[in-house]
Amino acid sequence: MKPPLLDLRMFVAVAKSGSFVKTAANFNVSPSVVSRTIAALEDRLSVRLITRTTRNIFLTPEGEDYLRSSDDIIARLDEAESNICSSASPRGELRLSVPISFARRQVAPICSRFRKRYPDVTIRLLVSDESNDLMSAGTDVALRVGLPQEGEFVTKRVLRARRAICASPQYLETVDKPRTTSQLVSLDGLIIVRDGKPLNNWMFEIDGSMETVRMPVTMASNSGEVIHEWALAGNGIALKSLWDVEADLAEGRLVELLRSTSRESADMFLIYPERRGMASRTRAFIDFLSVELGELDARLASI
Repeated sequence: MKPPLLDLRMFVAVAKSGSFVKTAANFNVSPSVVSRTIAALEDRLSVRLITRTTRNIFLTPEGEDYLRSSDDIIARLDEAESNICSSASPRGELRLSVPISFARRQVAPICSRFRKRYPDVTIRLLVSDESNDLMSAGTDVALRVGLPQEGEFVTKRVLRARRAICASPQYLETVDKPRTTSQLVSLDGLIIVRDGKPLNNWMFEIDGSMETVRMPVTMASNSGEVIHEWALAGNGIALKSLWDVEADLAEGRLVELLRSTSRESADMFLIYPERRGMASRTRAFIDFLSVELGELDARLASI
């Protein structure tokens, strides 16, 4: 008996995400359902596809072969369905993965406007500041600062933005305002954490060469929103993307330091899996998002 298509999709999702729990969440079922589905698939094929340990799962050689075949089948079916539906109005569920601050400040309002234009599309917006698990099973489009370091994806830069060193006026009243990058180390650093590591090496271009300033880690968090709130509360200085703090700078809640010094960019990239077929809802959203962020890009370039 041939396995149902849903079983194939579930197996591919587990194989790519490396997690029964994540797959269960994406399919809106319990992890036990995913486990039973994979076990039943292995029974039908009379071969073990996945080796399970207490912390990880690994594909057997047969599982790797089956993944390639299954992925190709699903891609062909998705392409066929996409071609059939390409002339129809976009519909179905669109899954997005976006950094927390960018989701709240920029993407959430864009999604609202997109839904007004395409009411038959439902949106699942997943927010995370972590860079790992970039494209979990079922994700159609991701937005990230910088290019992905692993995986094969289609990437498109949709926003150019510099980072701003900023602090509240109240905090700056209590310290000597820095005039050079080397003086930053005497201040309290509010440091973002990515993948368990504090990003306290701030890069600057000085006289044509890159200079690293190792900031003291006074307060740290893996949430950009938390760093933002700490800066507003006067706890220290933060390196924030301009799209995140433009309103605070304009209204005086934060002050930018060393404005003329060149530093790392915070360019935002649109990322999606390379597939032969793409749902019309995904194509429509990519086009819509590109236009919306193009307007933001022009505004930030003038600041």
